[in-house]
Amino acid sequence: MNPLTKQPSDPGSGLPCDVTTFVGRADELRALQQVLGSSRLVTLTGPGGVGKSRLALALARRHSRAFRDGVWFVALDTVTDPELAGHAVSAALHLPVPSTHDPEEVLREHLRHRRALLVLDNCEHLVEAAGRLIASLLRVAPELRVLATSRIPLGLAGEHSWPVPPLGVAGDDATGEPTEALALLLDRAAASSPGLVLDDSNRAAAEDLCRKLEGLPLAIELAATRLRVMSVEQLLHALDHRYDVLRNGPADAPRRHRSLRAAVEWSYELCSPREQELWMQLSVLPGSFDLDAAASLADGRSPIEVLSALEALTAMSVLTSEHARGTVRFRMLETLREFGRERLAESGERDALMRRVCAHYLALAERAAEQNHGSGQAAWLLRMRDERPNLWLALDVALNQPDSSTDALRMCGALWFLWVSGATGEGRHWLDRALRANVAPSVDRARALWTAGYVALTAGDLQEAASLFAQCQELARDLADEALAAQAAQLLGVTHMFADDLPSAIALLETSVGYFERTAERHPATIIAIGQLGVALVLAGPADEGLALATTGVEAATASGDLWCRSWALWLLACSSWFGQDLPAAKAATERALRAKADLDDDVGIAACLELAACIAQTEGDPDLSARLGGAARRLWRSTGGNRLFGWTAVLRDSEACERTARAEVGHRRYEAAADRGARLSTVEAVELALGGDDDARPPAPDAAEAGPLTAREFEVATLIARGMTNRQVAAELVISERTAESHAEHIRGKLGMNSRGQIAAWMLSRER
Repeated sequence: MNPLTKQPSDPGSGLPCDVTTFVGRADELRALQQVLGSSRLVTLTGPGGVGKSRLALALARRHSRAFRDGVWFVALDTVTDPELAGHAVSAALHLPVPSTHDPEEVLREHLRHRRALLVLDNCEHLVEAAGRLIASLLRVAPELRVLATSRIPLGLAGEHSWPVPPLGVAGDDATGEPTEALALLLDRAAASSPGLVLDDSNRAAAEDLCRKLEGLPLAIELAATRLRVMSVEQLLHALDHRYDVLRNGPADAPRRHRSLRAAVEWSYELCSPREQELWMQLSVLPGSFDLDAAASLADGRSPIEVLSALEALTAMSVLTSEHARGTVRFRMLETLREFGRERLAESGERDALMRRVCAHYLALAERAAEQNHGSGQAAWLLRMRDERPNLWLALDVALNQPDSSTDALRMCGALWFLWVSGATGEGRHWLDRALRANVAPSVDRARALWTAGYVALTAGDLQEAASLFAQCQELARDLADEALAAQAAQLLGVTHMFADDLPSAIALLETSVGYFERTAERHPATIIAIGQLGVALVLAGPADEGLALATTGVEAATASGDLWCRSWALWLLACSSWFGQDLPAAKAATERALRAKADLDDDVGIAACLELAACIAQTEGDPDLSARLGGAARRLWRSTGGNRLFGWTAVLRDSEACERTARAEVGHRRYEAAADRGARLSTVEAVELALGGDDDARPPAPDAAEAGPLTAREFEVATLIARGMTNRQVAAELVISERTAESHAEHIRGKLGMNSRGQIAAWMLSRER
């Protein structure tokens, strides 16, 4: 089995972490290294459970240094809609797709000049869509390599299909070394049965067991969990009985697939009826899930019953669990999900279960919309990002059931914060479907129109945004919903401001701000209306009234406790101060906004802050710093897929003027070199640079052999972790925020393939020997 941790978020570290050791496959890795060197597309094929994913990850991890622009893992098993294959790859590369762009277009542009490796896992149910996407990328990106796993070849020109064999079960008796299959059995059994000893009395039975399982890693790992309660001989005999039960399976099924099914069914039958029921119910979820989701799907069961069943399924490796951000999330491997879904279909309970899935995720989306503010805002955003595959499932199910399509409309509206925080492409996909399925006038449709407009505005599609806000405003008036009409007027005003139509922008923003001040009806996004009006007034001149309003906007956002609104209110104040020619105030507000954006992992907001910081640096007489910050900002705009600075004419005009001045001062070649250095910074490093850190003033970086895959700053953080420091102590030592220290630690774990601070410390100690 292949338990994996959550993917790290920093560019260039896109491989998930193994939480169990990789055993064997030395010959395969050597052979595949040569194949990957000569073929741009390599597909590892074989039945489920043969170890395709683990082998692909091991190969990618061992040769990651050969790909200067990163190695990225994409789990396609969570994608049920072929149209979302491109979005899934974009999400794995942290490239949100704006509603105005095709995901393949965004990926082609991003990868065109990069030397990178994409690991696309579980392509078999998306062969046509995945094949079309891969072919499109390989045509435009000559230095791109793709390593895919699939039960069947993709059938593309130039594809090297490489069948993954089972682990070796025939060893050399002269060496006394265990076969690969036996080594895996012993490794996994050691975790659950530390007292197990392999000696002359049971070695032959263990070898027979591996042969019976035909060297299939998943079957071996499932069997190994039983050694805590059975001897090797008992396990071997029990497995013999299970094969007898399945001897009449489909004659055309591969032999290995039949034995894998035997192992999975045997594990299933060892579960209690309650555990079997939960296995079936959880098998419908394509992504990771938490205890709340399990309890909602297990309708009628008490929380204690659900928790007990979860513990049992995790102990048997049916589920893997991971601790992330103060909670525990569970995941089921696709092979086991398939088995559970088959049992669910036989039970006749699927329709009722899918209604519970829709109800749970609708309630979760609406609870997130209601509670997504204050100190818990960043946690809610990260949680909803984790839930994206399950949200896709719930939306798809709701949209395919006429009596539930309004639920999809409500869910799309409630998820506005997720869509505008880096998922504009997928947001547009679901909003389009939901709006087409629900054309009747309703409050839910009006709210979805507002959300769709916000998505278009964030993506910089000003014309589309204006149309959607106008539709929302008209429908809200027909429904006598003054609050929603005012919200639409607010963002329609922003759309006009971005397009340089200041009279219209001011009129609309004044109307909306006046309504919000008279009533207690507020939407989180309305908190920044005062600051938006302030910027518009500054641009129209004179600046005094607008600057006062922008300051008031920050105070209102701060009082609300909403970090996202406060971060944008600060950026609006920075813009107002910049346009008002108050450079110290602009710099202070930009730095405050940047810190807030970093806490939210809001790459779009960070890019906007870096753009302004670059202008300020140039005005202060540091064109080299301006170029580095500008280069970092451009990389982020490309990685997010958004329209630079949302197409805001006034800011773009000033940013481009500052760039021209900087180029003239230092020369084109020096400017490009500095911008390139900035583009190579990680997001965390770019934020540190903008906040006063100077990458030139840092201590000499360790050489490549010493630092391995880590950047100089990450190596510095790893050194402090090895000394036993907490994130808070690391932050204090390096004069950075605790959130930044935490991000560095996550990136280090991802790059080194580790899941604990103790492993980082051990790695550092090994470098010192």
